[in-house]
Amino acid sequence: MVDLDSLRAFCHQIELLPSLQVLSPQQRSTKCGGFVGRKGRKLRKTQSDTIFIQSLPRNVTREDLQTVFSQIEVIKIDTKTRLPKILIYKDTITGDGKGETTITYEDEEAAQAIINWYNRKEFLSNIIEISLATQRVQTFSRRNGYRGRGGARGTYRDSFRGDRSNRY
Repeated sequence: MVDLDSLRAFCHQIELLPSLQVLSPQQRSTKCGGFVGRKGRKLRKTQSDTIFIQSLPRNVTREDLQTVFSQIEVIKIDTKTRLPKILIYKDTITGDGKGETTITYEDEEAAQAIINWYNRKEFLSNIIEISLATQRVQTFSRRNGYRGRGGARGTYRDSFRGDRSNRY
């Protein structure tokens, strides 16, 4: 079992410490699920170039977000889709919007400028809340990512038993 101090020391060695935060139980209950350690702590890494917007109208579109949030700073373009990096969270069952989105900007100062300018302002008749986006930090445990061994070993010819001359 790894205690929090040794994890922080490890993260400091790989330069993750400034962006790690430990969530309280109240904060954890408002965030989405994920791995919770034995002591009930969850580590998250702050993405300094991405903002997280809450309290949006459920029918908000990518175009609405792009027209408003690209006025001050340039939104980063996704290399695969060639579209601005705007992710609208949707309900998996109904496909309707959840009222939350993330937008990634070209640089860190741009994201902070957007937060300072638009946080707790009205957008499409809703008061929105904007903060820096966070991402779950990979924890090293058997439960998270370990698949074990398993699977067939050997070849088809090795599965025959008995006389070796009858193998082929």
